Amino acid sequence: MGVSANKAKETLKNLPLCKRVAGMIGMAKGGQLTPAAGKMLFDLASKMKNGNVPEETLEIVVQFMVVGEISTQEQAGAAEKLLNRISSPVSGAEVMTECGVGASVSADEINQVIDSLFEANRAELAVKQHGAKGGLIQAVRKIPSMKWASGKMVTELLNEKFTNEFGVEDKKAMKQKQKEEREQLKKASKMADKMKSEEEARLQQSDGAAAEDQVVTPWDVQGGEDGVDYAKLIEQFGCEYIFQEQIQRIEKVTQMKAHRFLRRGIFFSQKDFDVILDCAEKKQSFYLYTGRGPSSASMHLGHLVPFLFTKYLQEAFKVPLVIQMTDDEKFLFKSDLEMDHVRECLRENAKDIIALGFDPEMTFMFSDLDYITGGHGQPFYKNILEVQKRCNLNTAQKVFGFGPDHNIGQISFASIQASPSFPTSFPHMLPAGSRCLIPCAIDQDPYFRMTRDIAPRMKCHKPSLIHSKFFPAMTGSQSKMSSSTASPTTIFLTDNPEQIATKIKQYAFSGAAKSLAEHRDKGANLEVDVAYQYLRFFLEDDDKLASIGEAYSTGKMMTGEVKQQLVSVLQELVAEFQKKRAAVTEADVDYFMSVAKFNNQPERAVNQTTSGDGMAGLHEYLARHNLEGAMDEAANHVAKTQPADPMKALSEYFAKLAKR
Repeated sequence: MGVSANKAKETLKNLPLCKRVAGMIGMAKGGQLTPAAGKMLFDLASKMKNGNVPEETLEIVVQFMVVGEISTQEQAGAAEKLLNRISSPVSGAEVMTECGVGASVSADEINQVIDSLFEANRAELAVKQHGAKGGLIQAVRKIPSMKWASGKMVTELLNEKFTNEFGVEDKKAMKQKQKEEREQLKKASKMADKMKSEEEARLQQSDGAAAEDQVVTPWDVQGGEDGVDYAKLIEQFGCEYIFQEQIQRIEKVTQMKAHRFLRRGIFFSQKDFDVILDCAEKKQSFYLYTGRGPSSASMHLGHLVPFLFTKYLQEAFKVPLVIQMTDDEKFLFKSDLEMDHVRECLRENAKDIIALGFDPEMTFMFSDLDYITGGHGQPFYKNILEVQKRCNLNTAQKVFGFGPDHNIGQISFASIQASPSFPTSFPHMLPAGSRCLIPCAIDQDPYFRMTRDIAPRMKCHKPSLIHSKFFPAMTGSQSKMSSSTASPTTIFLTDNPEQIATKIKQYAFSGAAKSLAEHRDKGANLEVDVAYQYLRFFLEDDDKLASIGEAYSTGKMMTGEVKQQLVSVLQELVAEFQKKRAAVTEADVDYFMSVAKFNNQPERAVNQTTSGDGMAGLHEYLARHNLEGAMDEAANHVAKTQPADPMKALSEYFAKLAKR
């Protein structure tokens, strides 16, 4: 297919892409596939983001590529845009128009345009010569008749024209000339106050535009060159920093040392956190709400951050917790995921979460799909409808950036993630007036910004939030760690010690200088050094972290030494996790998802004349001990998991219930 061996090897790790490529080859219907056409099909498959692309239209595009009627990068780019935009089929004639099928621009036609532009701009070209080439290429592309001209041919013909007019380009001389021009502009700007102020305004505007380039949504995080600008997010999302006084209040009311995530500013932002602290001090009811979108069979280090902090909050404040498993979200937002796979990931991720040590008697974990459809989730679904009724499409588009290519499930999902913020969604475990605290990464704030806006109109309390910074990708702080199972730079909780060591040593971005001498002189930049940043997340000892930071930032400690410190910390952490994870059973998952365990109602007096006789007595006995719900859940557990030894599975399940 014209794809390099290395690229093909990497692609084999991406099953959805392999399936997409295979499907497109099948659409070729036996046509001769040249390397150029194969490469174009592969590139198209890699760039397709539309999970609802009509098969009929895709087949038309594929066949045009195979026969060479879509052959230039310009035509392929137009085809990509078309397929990523549409959700219903378009005709072959429309494809031809949109993609320039049959359009051909000859070298003579391109040369005519180049000659006319040269004549029109000859005075400027005489001064700039080869330096004007980039601008002239853009001018050619803007002419309507040149829309489908080969970009490669345009560049080659322009190079030929410039060489004929001005001789062979002397790149060294051109760089020197450009440098001299910059110096002249610099001197001129210093001579005039007006020019200076205009330059400062221009630079300010440029800086602002660069900051705006960062993208932080619930589905995508891309920072600027210096990483994510958290100060800008606080302003943009209407948050406040966590104050030292609030951390002191936590320690006072809980009689526990603040978690390292608080001490080190990893959880750094909040909304109405004082309201929760007031509740804690007054012994008033509140609960915690967090969640997980199950898209991979194993969680990674970054996923641990909100759960470790939530576990600390549950232990410190001794409060109930709800954990939402958004199987519906992953099915709706990930075009390559099928529901059966998501459901398998949910059970595996649930075991990961349980292994962290949450209190099973005060924790309710639920699948959106199961809770809504399983009979107990009617109050939850009622709140979903209340949110949907009060959030119009205009609001959803403003908050989340939804457009015509998003499916209606994606648009409505916000109401499902909002609804656990209201205690009436869980009447089996929470008083109706309970306050809600949501620990989450700051990219989830848009969901709860919408929720807080709607809550007063539902006559409900606004949820409080406490936000974390992102766990950075191994390759740098511009993005967060990926969940992709094909990523060699992601540390999963299933990795063995050798895999952890290899990933850290090979891929962790270093903040040290390029040369040993420069590092000895200047030290490392701790803000961008991934190994040090990971230690901030997972090394508990504050004094040891400070010692490493001081030695590394002053050049007394080498990158390899810091990475080895991190390897030791992570190997121990993951090994301990895996030991606890191995002990978690399917019955444990069912128990965490059990509604029946919260039904500890006082036993009622039984009419002795009926309790022991016939079916009436049996029903009374079952109701008094809440056995019907327990047996239903046990039967559902066996039906779902189909264990090799069903009696053993039932025994494990009932053993959990016996601990109530």
